[in-house]
This record gives sequence, C-alpha cells and structure tokens, in this order.
Amino acid sequence: MQRSEWALRASAAAGEAEGSTSYHILLQAVSEAMKAGKIRMGDPLETTNLVWSGMHGIVSLALSMKGIVPRWDNPADVRRLAGQFMEMLARGLGP
Repeated sequence: MQRSEWALRASAAAGEAEGSTSYHILLQAVSEAMKAGKIRMGDPLETTNLVWSGMHGIVSLALSMKGIVPRWDNPADVRRLAGQFMEMLARGLGP
C-alpha cells in the first residue's frame, strides 16, 4: 500500500491522462452501469467508494495476513472471497 501522492506521481511519470487511474476507470464503469439500468441509481461517487474500499480491504488483508489468519495465504481462497464479495455487491446494487 502506498500513499496517494506516490500513485499520482507514478501516473504522471507514466504519462497517463487525467482520469486513466483505476479509480477513475471504476467510477466511469459505475456511472455507465447506473445509466444503463444495470445497477441501482444513486450517487456514483459513493457507490464507487464502497466498491473500491471493499476490494481494497480484501487485497490489503491478502497481502498483510499471510501466515497469520487462515485462508489469506492461499491465492485460490482469496480469489474466491473476492468473487463472493463482487456477487454480494451485484445483489445489493441490483436495479
């Protein structure tokens, strides 16, 4: 995990355009899904932040809990957990 300043500098150094970060790509996808009626209408920023923070939590725990908490050191278990999280979000955000 890095401080936000590091991510911004890395994007700028790579010549990435404004809005090309993974967060902005997710925000665009959420906004488009809302407009298309695929997920419930709401505040796109709030929904993006919920999705972002949930997945960030899974990734952070997978990186920091290896060998400490059972199942966090098995990549297949982490992928399954991430998939279950996304299924739960899809049900909760459904139209």
